Amino acid sequence: MLKKIMKLFIKFGIVGISGVIVNMIVYSILIFMNINYLIAATISFFIAVTNNFIWNNIWTFKGKAEHKSFKRKYFSFLLISGINFIVNILVLRLLVENFSINKILSQLIGIGVASTLNFLGNYFIVFKEKNQDYGE
Repeated sequence: MLKKIMKLFIKFGIVGISGVIVNMIVYSILIFMNINYLIAATISFFIAVTNNFIWNNIWTFKGKAEHKSFKRKYFSFLLISGINFIVNILVLRLLVENFSINKILSQLIGIGVASTLNFLGNYFIVFKEKNQDYGE
């Protein structure tokens, strides 16, 4: 069981890295365009989360939660990601405004803090099998 979860976590992490890259490219471009950093973080979040959902659905959790529609999984994924986005924004704002840490570095730290919570929410909620037993 643990080996299976670790394999999924590694795949989730690989997808997450692609999401971080997408997020940081969009975020950096928007910052360069003098868009407010919180607005830039919001826009980059929505683009990155859609990227991550697609890859997690077709690769990481392929064939999981087939009893749920694509639309239901996407909105559940978006909700879980949204909760973790709030964690990300709180960390980002704290680091930028209270500790004067660089906005780009602060965004990376915020993403890192939310990543494990994001995996757990997706594993236990979004891509949960209908009769999945976690005690195996």
